[in-house]
Amino acid sequence: MSTQKLPQSVPVDRFCGGGRRASATLVAAQLPRLSAEVAEGDWSLAVSVQGESPGVARFRVSGTVDGTLPLHCARCLGIMAWPLELRFSVMVVQGDEEEARWIAEHDTWRADDNCLALCERIEDEVLLALPDLPHCDRADCLAVRRGSPQDGAPPGADGD
Repeated sequence: MSTQKLPQSVPVDRFCGGGRRASATLVAAQLPRLSAEVAEGDWSLAVSVQGESPGVARFRVSGTVDGTLPLHCARCLGIMAWPLELRFSVMVVQGDEEEARWIAEHDTWRADDNCLALCERIEDEVLLALPDLPHCDRADCLAVRRGSPQDGAPPGADGD
């Protein structure tokens, strides 16, 4: 599998103002914070982003992240394949004033000094999309859930 590198950072005015696109297949080594949150394994994510300069705001980045991540099931602790189909559109803001103007209405990415940490922000979006308590749908896992004293509570959660 060949992987392309997504730029670690881009100049906001050129990337967004020029309507530039970037796409790559990212692997675990390129997303260290995400790698620490998922189960070990061989996984990759297809990423596509585009900068825009809409009339309503100076800059925006829209994109997609697709793939399958290995997560630990919160019920049975087994490893499950969790499908990720993330779509995002964020305003790129520079400075406190611009951030205060947009943050109440839109998701924002901060890019001071005209530099947007693209890989880091995409990794943030994926981390935010992860479920707090992922649950698989294997039959033995569902039996654990049905056998719990409280619906959804792990065995022993009621003090046993």
